[in-house]
Amino acid sequence: MTQDSAARKILVVDDSVSIVFSIGKILELNGYAVDSAYNGSDALRKISQQVFDVVVCDIEMPGISGMNFLEKVRDEYDHDLDVILMTGYLDQDYFIQAIRLGASDFIRKPIESKQLLHSITRILERRRNKNDISNFFQCLHGSRMVFEIDPMRFWQAGIGKTFNQFLRQSLNLKRNFANELLVCIDEMIYNALIHGTLSLSKEQRHLSHDQLRKLVNGRLEEGLITDKSIRIGLDLNLKDGFISISVEDDGEGFDHESWLRRLQSEQEINLDAHGRGISMLYHLSDHLEFDNNGRKVTITRALPKD
Repeated sequence: MTQDSAARKILVVDDSVSIVFSIGKILELNGYAVDSAYNGSDALRKISQQVFDVVVCDIEMPGISGMNFLEKVRDEYDHDLDVILMTGYLDQDYFIQAIRLGASDFIRKPIESKQLLHSITRILERRRNKNDISNFFQCLHGSRMVFEIDPMRFWQAGIGKTFNQFLRQSLNLKRNFANELLVCIDEMIYNALIHGTLSLSKEQRHLSHDQLRKLVNGRLEEGLITDKSIRIGLDLNLKDGFISISVEDDGEGFDHESWLRRLQSEQEINLDAHGRGISMLYHLSDHLEFDNNGRKVTITRALPKD
């Protein structure tokens, strides 16, 4: 038994009982725990109930084919589950489609045990390296990164989802703490676009969501902001135990000092449309700071202790 195979569970899927049996024996002899399914429906049921490290699945099966199975896995179940497809023949269209659906590897029939084991070992090694990313960040005293976003492509950037994955998976921050940071990031970037980059008036900002979206898209299409950008900075200091996130735009800035004085004197959180974002940043951060005449805002939070 190898270190890679220890406690690793593989699901073998094929409508041929003999193929499932022979592949299962090969894997069991090499220390893997093996489960089997003889059609796509049964395989989907099993991955919804159990955790598998790798699925080895035939492409040509009656009912739910291997390609259909892979598509459903990506859409409805475990998005990161590694799936090796088995086939006697793989034409170009099939190959491209399978790659787009996220196939981890391809094995030709008749199955060669060395090739199968090599494929599984490589996949598990790749997964381990992916999981080690968080360990990499934890081993650092800190890191500093800057992301520059084109406002013209703001809606397509998927900023929230990207930072959610980064904060929770790479930095291994706890869900509640990461969620608070994400709320702040959303507010900071939205304000940088609406206030700084597009310079919308108070009346324009009070439009309905659909009207505001239409107005923003119109401003973007005018091409008057092509030379502007939004810069997101992240400063992670593990040695001293804090994280700082900054967002800077190329707008005209604003009177941030009067806003800070107002926030410090308020007894309740301001949830009104006007000033809501700054109020949330103030109450969700340990320290709120403005620079460059208000064009750059930075929040700092102490990292939670284990």
